[in-house]
Amino acid sequence: MGDDLEAVRRSYEDFNRGDLEAWLGWFSADATWQAAREDPDAALHSGLDEIRRYAEGWIEAYEGLRCEPQEIIQGDHGYVVWVRVTGTGRSSGIPLDMEQAQVMTVRDGRIAGTHEYFDRAEALAVVGPAG
Repeated sequence: MGDDLEAVRRSYEDFNRGDLEAWLGWFSADATWQAAREDPDAALHSGLDEIRRYAEGWIEAYEGLRCEPQEIIQGDHGYVVWVRVTGTGRSSGIPLDMEQAQVMTVRDGRIAGTHEYFDRAEALAVVGPAG
């Protein structure tokens, strides 16, 4: 599990450095990313190309976009990463400052799936208790 936790941590470091290629390198080729149901783009993004386009859309929309892990909780079925997302709207100048859970499934040191939730309890229920 050490390699899996390291993949989670380092993926955020690479994203926040602006190295999208290194960030994507932490994902398996067939990874999925499910945007939160409250998100205007609540779609399932399958494969690295779709995940890249999803991330690029956020990067284009928000100057200085950062996803800072506030807490990482390991459960039986993955990790809940409570993330603070910040940036400034490029066209509006309106600051973005929100928190969400990103539930990650990791296999053999690669992120296989990410699912966003705004409800912390719901995210924790998905991964189950560690043990």
